[in-house]
Amino acid sequence: MTQQDFNKMMDTWLTARAALTAGTWAKADLAKAIAAGITDGSKPQSFATRQELAIALLKVQSKQGG
Repeated sequence: MTQQDFNKMMDTWLTARAALTAGTWAKADLAKAIAAGITDGSKPQSFATRQELAIALLKVQSKQGG
């Protein structure tokens, strides 16, 4: 397998993950996070980058008065 083949497969897999809806167990808490402005709720089963996580944590902190 070439790097190009791997990259194509990875892009396909990541796109499929992004299309998945939230798991049943997560829907209620995800709705709370959306209502609190922590996330927009899009692509709930995609992976978060460090920058996305940092921003979400800062939003939580600011809502707690920090």
